[in-house]
Amino acid sequence: MKSWQAIVLIFITVFIAYSNSFMVPFQWDDYSYIVNNIRVKDSGELFRNWNGSRFMGFFSFWLNFITAGLRPAPYHLVNLTIHILNSFLVFFLIRLLLRLHFKDTYREYEDWIALSAALLFGLHPVNTMAVTYISQRFTILSTLFYLLSVFLYLKARLQSRNTPLYLLSILSAILAMKTKEIAFTLPFIIFLLEFLHFRSERHWRYLIPLFLTLFIIPLSRIDALWTIKGQTLLQKTLETSDIPRHIYLFTEFRVLLTYVRLLFFPVNLNIDYDYPLSRSLFETDTFFAMIVHITLIVSAIILIKRSVHGRLVGTGILWYYITLSVESSIIPITDVIFEHRLYLPFTGFILVLAGAVLWFVPLKRYGKALIILISIIVIVLGTATFLRNSVWLSQRSIWEDAVEKSPGKVRTRLNYALTLPPEEAIKELEWVLSKDPWNLSALNKLARIFMEMGRISEAEEILKKSGQIVSEKELFSYRADICLEKKDYICAIDNLKRLIELEPGSSRHYFRLGLACEYMARFDEAEEAYRKAIALDPSNADAINNLGNLMAEKGNLKESLKLLKKARALMPESPSILLNLGITYAQLGDYNEALWHIDRALKLKPDMAEAWFNKGLILLQAGMKDEGCIAIMKSLEISPGFEKAKEVFKNCK
Repeated sequence: MKSWQAIVLIFITVFIAYSNSFMVPFQWDDYSYIVNNIRVKDSGELFRNWNGSRFMGFFSFWLNFITAGLRPAPYHLVNLTIHILNSFLVFFLIRLLLRLHFKDTYREYEDWIALSAALLFGLHPVNTMAVTYISQRFTILSTLFYLLSVFLYLKARLQSRNTPLYLLSILSAILAMKTKEIAFTLPFIIFLLEFLHFRSERHWRYLIPLFLTLFIIPLSRIDALWTIKGQTLLQKTLETSDIPRHIYLFTEFRVLLTYVRLLFFPVNLNIDYDYPLSRSLFETDTFFAMIVHITLIVSAIILIKRSVHGRLVGTGILWYYITLSVESSIIPITDVIFEHRLYLPFTGFILVLAGAVLWFVPLKRYGKALIILISIIVIVLGTATFLRNSVWLSQRSIWEDAVEKSPGKVRTRLNYALTLPPEEAIKELEWVLSKDPWNLSALNKLARIFMEMGRISEAEEILKKSGQIVSEKELFSYRADICLEKKDYICAIDNLKRLIELEPGSSRHYFRLGLACEYMARFDEAEEAYRKAIALDPSNADAINNLGNLMAEKGNLKESLKLLKKARALMPESPSILLNLGITYAQLGDYNEALWHIDRALKLKPDMAEAWFNKGLILLQAGMKDEGCIAIMKSLEISPGFEKAKEVFKNCK
């Protein structure tokens, strides 16, 4: 098989397996990292934070935003492209490592082995969380730069004077460090490969620049030393939690074995594991897990020394432990386990499998049978990946799946409640509050439901309870909604401005601010808020519609028409947008277009009194008195208290 054929096959199979991911909406942390994040939408804010530890990830989201707004499909396309590129890198890296380990022994099988490795990486369902969950672009993009740096370094060392490749390797290492903290282990992996494969001609000076990149991640958060008191640089650099270091480490002994199980048997995948902590090293499971890890690491060192095949297996084992060390050691992270953390270590798993197969399976005798077996495994994994992606297709389906697997976890049940209709959500929220009575998110969500049900006083009582704990963005949001409901617009504006200070990247907050300002006839402020909402989310049809109306009221009919057409393109079946278009066309004197749009609005919503009223006005202006009066009368039948219609109808008598 030729390399280009392998590349085409990898591309086609991985693309098919993830083809349904384009329909997956934004999920969970996507809202904080992308949808409501000002850094993704404002280039000035992005580049003011150029020294941030995940700058490259946010930069890629910014590129997505300026080209596609907040449509999820283009973000998924970028994620899938990165994953396919990583699969290509796995192909070339495995083939290169085979040559370094075995010279020409397996030359005729290299492409097949590398292809199998790349397909295993590209189609394994445990990687779906890293690829389909848009926010985990930090993981897959960092892995892209990480693998590229390793590959370029090895190529540069094999071509002893290839300085450009070496410099590109360093550049790629820097980019990896500026994408996610997992790249901190990169110099140690390259040191391991240098130690194993260039014993006779070691040039340690090549490693010095790579080890200097270790300063990038801590220096990317050096501002933490003076912005938050009581935290060390290490704590601020990583997403730390309150779990004691020793308990986190003991728990990770078990987590690392769970990861191994997921690599071999990827069943019961879960977005949010309910993983119990290990309180003591001498708990049976914890102590057993520690013994297994010590055995594996010692075995890896022995294998590297004693056997050429064992060296590949040992390299894979050490790769697995080294690349997981940032997130699975003594540095406590809020969540002890996530599937996306296996994405970078997966290459170590592949090296172990490749070394074991080559060690124990005579390829000349069993080569064809092995190809058939691998083909079956690849088909099964690809199908499992496609099916797992289907679970991600809605917020409800992914959290329903999580609740089935983690029924006792408060966060899981809370996130599931957020996807349910009001009556069902109340039951879930009551369960959450029975376990955690002061859960702010649960209290605020319950307040929102009561508001939607018209139970305003109950909602206010809950928000008072929330306010006794701490003021947070959800609290301000729900207070603003209550103020809007009560037509207390000064209160609404105050809460919305405080909310915007906390979450300046939210288009919805600015839209509601514009609404409140418009109700108070503060039209310039309303226009500014609507324009900001549209800048933050070009697909915010409600903000575009309201701004179009505002421009019409200010007499700027051409801009009004342009905006309303844009809103209709986003929501072609919105009766309110169609009605506003009809009114604007009427103001421009185009009665045919005006009536067409209003009739379309009435077809979608026949009981729309304002649409009947405006249709009547247009017909009267066109000299069609009888038809116009009938339309005005229809608006009064729907809304007897419609004062404007009453005034106009007097002329019909």
